Amino acid sequence: MGATLAGRAADASASLGVFERGSSPRIARTLLAIALGIYLLRITAFVTMPLAVAAFAAILVWPVQRALSRRVPHGVAFVLTSLLVLGVLGGLTVLVGWIVSDFVADLPTYQEMVGRGTRWVRRELGVAPEPPALFDGAMDAVSVLATRVGVAAVALLFTLLAVEESDAWRQRVLRLLSRRFPDARVRASAVANVFREYFALHTLVSALTGVITAAICWFFGVRDPQLWGLLAFVLNYVPNLGSAVAVVPPTLVAGLDEGVGHALLLGGALTLCQMFLGSWLEPRLQSRSFGISPLVALVAVLVWGWVWGIGGALIAVPLTVFLVTLLEASPRWEWLAELVRVGGGDDRRPRRPSISESLRTFPGTSPS
Repeated sequence: MGATLAGRAADASASLGVFERGSSPRIARTLLAIALGIYLLRITAFVTMPLAVAAFAAILVWPVQRALSRRVPHGVAFVLTSLLVLGVLGGLTVLVGWIVSDFVADLPTYQEMVGRGTRWVRRELGVAPEPPALFDGAMDAVSVLATRVGVAAVALLFTLLAVEESDAWRQRVLRLLSRRFPDARVRASAVANVFREYFALHTLVSALTGVITAAICWFFGVRDPQLWGLLAFVLNYVPNLGSAVAVVPPTLVAGLDEGVGHALLLGGALTLCQMFLGSWLEPRLQSRSFGISPLVALVAVLVWGWVWGIGGALIAVPLTVFLVTLLEASPRWEWLAELVRVGGGDDRRPRRPSISESLRTFPGTSPS
């Protein structure tokens, strides 16, 4: 796979003149501009991260706004769409509040469990670790969460404004792009539709992962199973790494509460669940391959986490998939999208056409 992708990238780069004589200053300027752009995103995170979240939300919600606008006046459609967004966010807020309140009520029990584990380590291994103060840690987490509420409020405001003006901005951008790319409207719609498909399917699989994780934890008698289900749902947006991390906390709780054997059984069941849903079910539900290389996913999480903190880490993979989808829509740059995807010459599954290849069958489209 590596040799195939490397050869493909080399051929494409050669055809584009990337390695032609005199191109080094241009490459250096491009890399410098990218580094400067990332740094500017970091120092303006309080504004740019909510803007990015709002842009994604507007892309996801825009079909609802458009469908309603065809049946009712634009203002009424905006109000109905806003109520839908607020209703979904309100429901999630109530759910998270209920889960967190149950966890806070169980903090003394967790503190006692950690104390037992600390005494066991001291007795069996001769190490004397200090038991962590879970209550203080929980209060710190609550204070951090309170600061995130402000960012979420800004993101919500940006989202509602973006939805209200989505049609106007879409027409302006497409009008500008169409001057250079005659098929810009078709390509932009294809990119947005592919991203919506990815996000909707991944959210569905993540929700299924959270429900099954909570059910497994409940079956094994682990405390606060709904908390571990929520954790699995959130971390599932970080491929590979997130699903592995989601198994650890409930397994540790089971080990402290019921013993090592119980923890191993629980960890095995959760791992099988993650492997079945993430590695078998989700790829078979997709109409095209969205998978990016695990290395690329990890680098994306680290980079966007450094730029935008926890919020950046959570949206890193959807953001990377969106950028890769943009590259895939251009025949000139689709080799770069292929380079970071999972699969290659040894992939035995039938290769699905890229966006660029699919658009070649549309009448009136041309390479950009």
